[in-house]
Amino acid sequence: MISEFMFSNEQLKAIGCLAFESTMLEFCIEAIVEDVCDKRVAELLLDGKMFAMKLRIMRTLVLPVIPDKEQADAFEDLYSRITTDNSLRNTVIHGSWESKGKLSLQSLLADLNAGRNATVKRGNHTMKASEVMEVARRFSDHQSNLLRLWVAIQESLQDKFGKRPPDPSETESESHSQTHTEHPNQP
Repeated sequence: MISEFMFSNEQLKAIGCLAFESTMLEFCIEAIVEDVCDKRVAELLLDGKMFAMKLRIMRTLVLPVIPDKEQADAFEDLYSRITTDNSLRNTVIHGSWESKGKLSLQSLLADLNAGRNATVKRGNHTMKASEVMEVARRFSDHQSNLLRLWVAIQESLQDKFGKRPPDPSETESESHSQTHTEHPNQP
């Protein structure tokens, strides 16, 4: 594989970790959107959307319901950091990787002897392969920070408003069963 010529095992691991950690963060974002609205609505909102759009959708849904200014500020800060790191993730995943200035057989062979110092460029971003693991670690941190913040937001909502409103699908099925219990002859 060309990747084995361009990157050290450590660099390959970092790129894989970044892909995995960003995917796990994306799952968290999707779960929070599902938590805010009905699962069917969440599927409609998120289906086919890229990471950045899912992140914006989550922000649009979550920010207005945060009852505490401090939590809202923390959410905005985390949103901003995720957005910045997603730009770096896009550079790594979708950018143009180069080795010694251009991708050629000679540069690939030179990398075998020179420690594989590949760089990636996309737009205004340029990164070395060796910098990727730090971005992967930040994605992992973003994931745990987002989950902790979401739990704290949920607790604040319960403290402020009491019991969380029931899921619309549960309310619908309960009222449907009550209707049939009260009027057994109706279809």
